Amino acid sequence: MAEIFVDRLEELRRRNKEIEEDENEYEEDIVLLEASELKQKVDEIELKLNEIRHLQNEIISRPPIQNGALKESHTKILAEIKQLSLSVQKGLKRFQDDIKRDELGPERNSAELRIKKSHCSALSRKLNNIMSVYSQQEEQYKETCKILIKRQMRIVDSKAHLSDEKIEEMLELNEVSVFTQDVLIQTSQKKQVLDEVEARRTEIRELEQNLKELHDMFHDFMLLILNEPQGDLADNIEYNVDKAAAYVEPGTQAIVATARMTRKENTRLRWVICYVVL
Repeated sequence: MAEIFVDRLEELRRRNKEIEEDENEYEEDIVLLEASELKQKVDEIELKLNEIRHLQNEIISRPPIQNGALKESHTKILAEIKQLSLSVQKGLKRFQDDIKRDELGPERNSAELRIKKSHCSALSRKLNNIMSVYSQQEEQYKETCKILIKRQMRIVDSKAHLSDEKIEEMLELNEVSVFTQDVLIQTSQKKQVLDEVEARRTEIRELEQNLKELHDMFHDFMLLILNEPQGDLADNIEYNVDKAAAYVEPGTQAIVATARMTRKENTRLRWVICYVVL
């Protein structure tokens, strides 16, 4: 009878261990799925920022009066980027909160925690790189606008030799006719050119406002960056993030969807095991 009880106890312990291993696998699947979804959104942000760059190239190559539809598309895509960015920000914040909690608990040495740290750090740094590239593009766009303004002002006044500092000063002022104050308009053609210069200045100011909003949003991202992982984990960060998308097969989503329900059943079974052992 004693041998039967011992065998039964060993079986229950083995079953309990299997349950724990299954739960760990479910948890890792959930982490990988969430990381994959966040990576897809980050990639989408990058694609939309490229769309913004192409739109800006079109805007700068056309007279401002023809840019109505392009500017509407520009505004729409920026709104989509902001929405995606907020979603990614929430996801990264959730990852970070989980990491802080797990570091203080029994899971501090778990594979799940290492995976979370790896993906959170890699995604944060990728966002930082994306924002750096975007900032450079915006500065390049602004410099191109300055060159165009100089060229147009020389059409109005061949003696006009505006420095970059003078143009910066003009761009910062709010007066609508800032470029016409010291210029004697002699022909309707020159008046049209000045109108285009004013319209271009307005475009630049709108651009800077959009850039500021994105900077503020990406600054919040940077506050979420964790300390860089050490050792081999740091060397494999980018690989791990890319691997997440490939790892999550279509069937994995169904598994993850049932994970929480299965976890409840496993918890209930643990209580039964404890009751039998006692």
